[in-house]
Amino acid sequence: MFGEDFLAKWWEAVKPVPWPYPLNPALVARKRRQRRLLKRTGVILAISLAGGLAYGYLSNAEERSQAEFEKGMRSMRPGAYAQAAGHFSRSLWIWPDRPEAYLNRGIAERSLGEFEKAESDFQQAADLDPGLWRAYDELASLYRARGDLDRAIRMLTRSIRTQPSTEAFYVRGLIFESMKQHRMAIEDYDRAILQQPDEPFVYRARALARSRMGDRSGADADRERADELEHN
Repeated sequence: MFGEDFLAKWWEAVKPVPWPYPLNPALVARKRRQRRLLKRTGVILAISLAGGLAYGYLSNAEERSQAEFEKGMRSMRPGAYAQAAGHFSRSLWIWPDRPEAYLNRGIAERSLGEFEKAESDFQQAADLDPGLWRAYDELASLYRARGDLDRAIRMLTRSIRTQPSTEAFYVRGLIFESMKQHRMAIEDYDRAILQQPDEPFVYRARALARSRMGDRSGADADRERADELEHN
């Protein structure tokens, strides 16, 4: 805050002065100086106030962005995807450097059938955070749905390099199987089982691939293992 001495001097400079009659040139000049000083003071106060407001607004931007993001996550359910996308958009408007918001807005958009927007958001999420493996999985899902299997495989490969997972190996195996690349599919199912050995659907997928490769005993063993896991 300003010191008392400064305020006293400022008041002495701007306090009203008698307006004598006839006009006193010295007092007229003083009043002009006073008006200029008051205008400058007003500008300084306005700038200071605006700066304070801007600082207060920006200093908690990340927290406000997080609050909108959390609202979006709570809205991620059937019938509320548009609302969720709106919250994620507001989160990004406040704080654009939030890859998770792009990822989840993309999921909401995909659920609304807005596939081009979803693809753009998944790509933006991956660009902001190359370690966000789910963004690659989501892109692979879009490409697979539109029949672009080569791009889907590339995205799943990037996902696996970032964070190996049963799901990514399994889905990539399914794609290889649909392309009649049975040996590649089996290799991915093997890796999926190493990641998580108690998923019966992976054994059933590998049984089908083995059967098509002519490995009947291996296919039977996988079916038995899948039955055992489902029974237990």
